[in-house]
Amino acid sequence: MKCLHLVLFFILILTACKSQPATPSPVPPVNTLVVATSKPGGVNKGSSTPASLKTIPTPTQAPLHSSSSDPNAANLIIVKDQQIVNNSLTIDSITAAKAGWVMLYLDKGGSPGHYICYVPVPIGKSNQFVIPLNQTSNIIVNPATLPGRPIDVVLQAGASAPGKPVSENGKMVWARFTIIPTTNP
Repeated sequence: MKCLHLVLFFILILTACKSQPATPSPVPPVNTLVVATSKPGGVNKGSSTPASLKTIPTPTQAPLHSSSSDPNAANLIIVKDQQIVNNSLTIDSITAAKAGWVMLYLDKGGSPGHYICYVPVPIGKSNQFVIPLNQTSNIIVNPATLPGRPIDVVLQAGASAPGKPVSENGKMVWARFTIIPTTNP
């Protein structure tokens, strides 16, 4: 008889547990997205610095910065804060509706300032687009001075050399990221 009471008690507890709604636990964001909301002023007259950049930090990855909140934009730059590796920088993803150029600028007060270098970019989407920081990429700034500095990456038109910045929905296609200093263990 005692066993029967114990079995009924466990059945009652299991039934009560199943009828309780599960409370969802908060899930941290998977990645970080920074969205530029307007054009920087250093390259295109009459434009302004983004009023607000939305950043959602992640515990394990450097923040991602995007030139648009539309992941399907015809012209799009996605880049994360990074260290210089093998004297190069890497754009996570760049999509170009037409072949053109990717230009890196030192950020000057929230807009592209002095250019660092430029390299051609093909039409379509390129993942892990590497930009070498050497004389063959027309670099005019010493890479050793870049760690800790914000950098603006801009998609620009041009057949044989960089021309006007590319626009998407009336906004210049650009993103800002930071060169992370290398730490010595």
